Amino acid sequence: MRVIEHFTLRRAWHGLSDDELFWEPIAGSWGVRRRAECQTPTPFGDGWVVDFDADLVMAAIQGNAVEPLTTIGWLMWHIGSKGS
Repeated sequence: MRVIEHFTLRRAWHGLSDDELFWEPIAGSWGVRRRAECQTPTPFGDGWVVDFDADLVMAAIQGNAVEPLTTIGWLMWHIGSKGS
């Protein structure tokens, strides 16, 4: 994970503004936010969390729902958390 962070994540992260990191392509996009502002029932984290809805994901896997779009911050968390 350290190699991925050094050669991929850090390079993508460099120069990214908060406006870009938190920009929502459409209302209701999953993102990174303070717990009090969280929009989903099963987020990951404490303090700052990432939106997640386990039931919605399971329904999407079964073909009964569509997962929402995500922010760049959410995508960076998702990629970075895979090795943790």
